[in-house]
Amino acid sequence: SVEPGQRATIPLTLTVSKDAANALDDQTALKILYDISGTPWRGTIPVPLNVASLITPDITAKADFVIDKRENIHNVCENVPATAQLTWKGPEDVSAKVRLGKSPDAVVLNVDVVDDAHHQPFKDAFVWKGDNVQFALQVPNQVGRWEVGLSRLADGSAQTHCWVRPKGFDDPSGKITLTTEKTEHGVTYQAKLPFKAFGLSDAILAKGIKFNLVVNDNDGELREGWAQIAPGIADRKDTKPYPFLVFEQ
Repeated sequence: SVEPGQRATIPLTLTVSKDAANALDDQTALKILYDISGTPWRGTIPVPLNVASLITPDITAKADFVIDKRENIHNVCENVPATAQLTWKGPEDVSAKVRLGKSPDAVVLNVDVVDDAHHQPFKDAFVWKGDNVQFALQVPNQVGRWEVGLSRLADGSAQTHCWVRPKGFDDPSGKITLTTEKTEHGVTYQAKLPFKAFGLSDAILAKGIKFNLVVNDNDGELREGWAQIAPGIADRKDTKPYPFLVFEQ
C-alpha cells in the first residue's frame, strides 16, 4: 500500500533456467500488469530485458553471435545512386561468426569473417577505414569502456589498436596476442585478451560484462559500412545496446 503523495520501491528478483534464457532474444520484455482498485486505472507497463548470453569456455563450440542478416548491416552507399554497386548484397559480401571463450588468464575471441574482397591499406588509428574488426567491452566498476581494433594489414601482418580505454589503464595493444589467416572466403581473426591488461578475472566474467563488435567493410573504393552485433560502436558511442555476457566457469 502506498499513501497519497508517497513513493515505494519494490525489489523483484527473477530467475530463469539456462535453457529458458538461451531461448530468449533481445526483444524480450517483462510485462507489469497494474490495476488500482477503486479507479479506472489499469494497464500494462513493458520493461525491456537485456538477456544475458551464456559463454562456454570452449572456443570451438557453435558461434555465440552470427552477423549475417540485413538488420546487422549499416551501409553508407545504399542511398547514393553513384555508389549503388557498393550496397550489401548478402552474407557473401560481408558477414561474420563470433566465438568467445577463455583460457586460464585470458578471454579468447575468434571472428570468422566472410568478405568478398579484403582491403586494408590503413594502419594504427585509421584501420577502421579499411577491412577490420572493432570490438568494445564495458567492465563493471571501471570508469569508461574499451574499444579495440583487430586488423590484417596489406603486408599480411596482424595489428591491434586501442582507441578508448577506461581511466587508469595502460594501452593493451602490445599485450594482445593476435593472429589472422586469409581464407578462401575472407579472414579469420584469433585474439587473446589478457585478464591483467583489461582488468578482468574469472569472478568478474562469472558476474558478467558487456560486449559488442562490428566488422568494417571496404572493397577497395571506400568504407562501404559495417556489420554489427548491436548498435553503439560505429553509428554512435553508446554501451546501452551492448549484449551482456556471462562466462560459464
